[in-house]
Amino acid sequence: MASDGVQALPADLWHLITAELADRAIQAESQELARPEYAALCNCILSSKFLASAGALVALYRIALHDRSPVKGGGGENISFAEQDVMVMKWSVLWRTIVLSTLGKTFYPYCRHLRGLDLRDLSWLLDRLDEPKFRGKVAKQFFAGDLSRFHILIETPAKTPAKTRAARLDIKKILLAVGDKITKHSPLLEELLEPSTSDVLITALPTWTPRLEHLRALEFWDGKLLADETIRNLLHVHCPNLAHLQLFLSTDPESDHHLALFINGLQHNNLLTFENNSTCNIGQETCMALNNHGRSLFELKLGLEEQGMLALGLLKDMTALKTLHITGFKQSADLKATQNDVFRDIVEWLRGCTMLADVSFDNILSAPDLMIPILEEGSARLRHLSVTGKEGSLYVLKDHHHFHRALKHQLNLESLVLRADPDPVSRDDIEILMATITSLKQLKRLDLFRTSDYFSNDQIIQLAQSLPMLETLYIGGYGISDAVLHSVAHLANLRSVTFAGITAFTTDGLLDFVNKLPDRQSGLVIAVEMADPDSMIPEEGQKLIADSLATKVGGRFEYQPLRASNHQVFDRYTCGHTAKVLWRHHDVRALQFEALQSPNACSRPPNSSIMKRILVIAGSDSSGGAGLEADQKAIAAHRCYAMTATTALTAQNTQGVSGIHETPPDFVRKQIDACVADIGVDVVKTGMLASAETVNLVAESLQKYELGVSVVDPVMVATSGAQLLPEKAVKVLCDRLLPVTFLLTPNIPEANLILKEAGEAPVEVNDKEGLKRLAAAVQRLGPKHVLLKGGHLPLTAGGKLAKSAEDKKFVANVLTGPDFDEVVELPYQESRNTHGTGCTLASAIACRLAEGYRIDRAVRMACRYVEAGIKTSVDLGRGSGPLNHFHSTQSLPFPPDGFIQYLLEREDVQPAWHDYTHHEFVQQMGDGTLPPETFKYYMIQDYLYLVQFARANALAGYKAKTLDDIAGAAQIVTHIRHEINLHISECQEFGLSQADVEQHEESQACTAYTRYVLDIGQSEDWLALQVALLPCLLGYGMIAQRLHEMQVTHPPNQPNRYLSWINNYIAEDYTEAVKKGRDLIEKHAVKQSPSRVEELVAIFIHATKMETGFWNMAASA
Repeated sequence: MASDGVQALPADLWHLITAELADRAIQAESQELARPEYAALCNCILSSKFLASAGALVALYRIALHDRSPVKGGGGENISFAEQDVMVMKWSVLWRTIVLSTLGKTFYPYCRHLRGLDLRDLSWLLDRLDEPKFRGKVAKQFFAGDLSRFHILIETPAKTPAKTRAARLDIKKILLAVGDKITKHSPLLEELLEPSTSDVLITALPTWTPRLEHLRALEFWDGKLLADETIRNLLHVHCPNLAHLQLFLSTDPESDHHLALFINGLQHNNLLTFENNSTCNIGQETCMALNNHGRSLFELKLGLEEQGMLALGLLKDMTALKTLHITGFKQSADLKATQNDVFRDIVEWLRGCTMLADVSFDNILSAPDLMIPILEEGSARLRHLSVTGKEGSLYVLKDHHHFHRALKHQLNLESLVLRADPDPVSRDDIEILMATITSLKQLKRLDLFRTSDYFSNDQIIQLAQSLPMLETLYIGGYGISDAVLHSVAHLANLRSVTFAGITAFTTDGLLDFVNKLPDRQSGLVIAVEMADPDSMIPEEGQKLIADSLATKVGGRFEYQPLRASNHQVFDRYTCGHTAKVLWRHHDVRALQFEALQSPNACSRPPNSSIMKRILVIAGSDSSGGAGLEADQKAIAAHRCYAMTATTALTAQNTQGVSGIHETPPDFVRKQIDACVADIGVDVVKTGMLASAETVNLVAESLQKYELGVSVVDPVMVATSGAQLLPEKAVKVLCDRLLPVTFLLTPNIPEANLILKEAGEAPVEVNDKEGLKRLAAAVQRLGPKHVLLKGGHLPLTAGGKLAKSAEDKKFVANVLTGPDFDEVVELPYQESRNTHGTGCTLASAIACRLAEGYRIDRAVRMACRYVEAGIKTSVDLGRGSGPLNHFHSTQSLPFPPDGFIQYLLEREDVQPAWHDYTHHEFVQQMGDGTLPPETFKYYMIQDYLYLVQFARANALAGYKAKTLDDIAGAAQIVTHIRHEINLHISECQEFGLSQADVEQHEESQACTAYTRYVLDIGQSEDWLALQVALLPCLLGYGMIAQRLHEMQVTHPPNQPNRYLSWINNYIAEDYTEAVKKGRDLIEKHAVKQSPSRVEELVAIFIHATKMETGFWNMAASA
């Protein structure tokens, strides 16, 4: 290392230098920012054995251990595809070097310097090497030579043809083999991390544990391994220094007991950190065991269910905590109101934690009340505080003034995250919150998601002027404009700002903001998440802003309009260019676990960013209205990825088919094989198959590739009447394809043709019941589910075959299968634009199935999509025209006259709506078991409610702008007057006069509901008031109709005392009032922006919950 006349630096000084480089990299905020230090250490190692042994190698692996290696995990997300390829190659070299060193095949024994064995990272690498993109060169290089012993493949069944056999890596066996080598040759291992995709440690720990005498940190996926007494004892004996424990979940039914046994067996006051990320059934035993580490444990992160929350007060001896994170997996109860003893115990425990600096509560409704004593007393000086939750578990902004004022005592706070329900909100609520936040001068991070929904420009300007230390700002609001940008630009330390409210920024305003930024704000990220669609910045403006920000400070600009929450944006302007989406490794088991825990798991999938892949095997339509062209449009509109295997070319237009050119079946097979082998398939959708040979090979492909989810549209005749499938092919379809079909979607003629070819008698269809019989008959031929399309048979209002145009009221699609037997009814539309409806419907269903929706939900959503496509279509051609496939990207998420239907089918509405319309109070009225005294109290309160309800409708008339709308409001008020008279009659039967009723005091539930509606009427527009009134108007009619049907299907044992109430709400005058109210709302809803629709949905949900509260009030009287 010495040059002539220059003395080499001593080794101990090099140790200090390399240690400093490692510290800087570890403290970097991302892998990308750690690159310079990592590169410097790499160059040291490559240039000199002396430098490698003088600390550079140890420092390099310290960086890797702390997830800051720029090549670990593939290099991070903010890199191009080309860089990603290079990073994956470097990533593989990193691991190859480590493994080779365990075999003694490297010049320097790298493995002996390892402090951590991250099998999770190795698992992710193997996943990438198993992708077709890397399975060639990179994977071959990784497993070349001495590492060939680790190239272990999953055994393929012998019956699978060699040409089609996918040689997939057996990742679990590879991890076990590599881990065994590393644990043998890395004596200093301090950390062991298990991947979530393989239960490696439950197999490996009995062998590995005696080698891990320096182990200090253990992270494993499933706590069931602690149910093994042998593993527990081995860890106790051989790993006395174990101080950090993390597990994701536990499938062990006695996990609380076994986890407690393990923690109790550790040397007391040795555990420093404990964390569980998901359901582990932690309860009293684990909490008591953790107390044995009360003087040492400084970081506790718990994910709890109800029994765990109730046990928190037992942690009274755990007072050395500096970090405390508590997450509730289900909506928690208000402990102060329902479990006051438990609440006080938890408060006393927290009071004793005087060293707390970082506190986080997620999904814990009582969190603000639990924190008030700690905040006010000031014994703990917090630096980070987070109180968040899911919808339904957010604390209510207006009810927690005490909590917000208490925050003023924590002047050392550097990070504050508050997520509260701001509805309803007053000026006082906002001013109290603002007074506190603006006093916290040390804040570097401020996140007010949802809490700030009603902030305006003034509040954002005040925050920016009052908090000079801010580095990260996440803020909502409405009507946010360029006026805020001047103040935000003067935040000298700002690194990231997200405007998550309704914004109306301009190109000039944002460009001026960028120009005012000081040069030192390197890497600033500006995100506009909910731009008002009515004033969006055009794409060229977005690109100009992004280029300017990238040039000025190397920053990134992200911009997207307000849209439905499950819509995904697949490109955004980043550093002046369109950044491609980088699909990274996803923890499949974690997603599955979250889906199982979700209350909507039965109908809605987890929100995954992985694009779903649909393989369409069908014919081409030269006019673009049907066939592959319609399929690809529908799939693109659903933001899925379409692949095609073309079975035939057709010469056709809107007037008919003039020619068909079949694709040779062998070539169809090659197309299918190519797609499956490379990209993969989530769902198969078939259309025109053209020949018996093609039908046969499709059936073979479904079986060969085990493609279990298929949507088969048995295209036999075009809309124009042309024959598209020879009769001999129908027989093959019945014999070969139907038995392996997941969902078959025939229309009525196709269904009867299938029955005929199968030797079954056709089913005559004259009504809705006939449709059900026909669907069931086809389903018995083999497909798991059948969706019979009833568009060929418009029905009357009574469900009979329509004889005239005037009688055509609706069409019915019948879904039948082992778990479902239901009818999807759609209003009949007189339209000539129906070319390709069958193709479009089947492809829409395929997309929804690929996304994880249950089949009944997928079918309903697809039917609505097609309905809107017909309604919004434009006339093209002189015959049967095409649908509008892209209506959902051009307009509102519902068709004309479809707002209320859309509203009731939304996932965030359905739980609240079901709680309201199926309340126990309602059920007891239906079966006649409701106590008369309970009903009496309800009628009194409902009378008082109706008086305010009439006032609200009168206010709606005042706010209306047309005579028709005024008359509509007046008609509803007239009916309310009639309804009140019926209430008076009911009360007279209880011996109460009108004067007696009016002297009663309003219940809190009644007052809260009516004043909420009136407040909406005062502060919002006419439509918002109508939506706030809608749950009452619509719900009572739906409830009464269901209870009326109950009297027929499940008649009470005795005459139902409440029959007059039921009949009142199914009477013609009430149903007419409901229709008038619906029509008024539908007329105006279609004129709203998407952002306004979301606001109306929130009002509807809140008012619906108020209705449920009214039932609760009556039931508990």
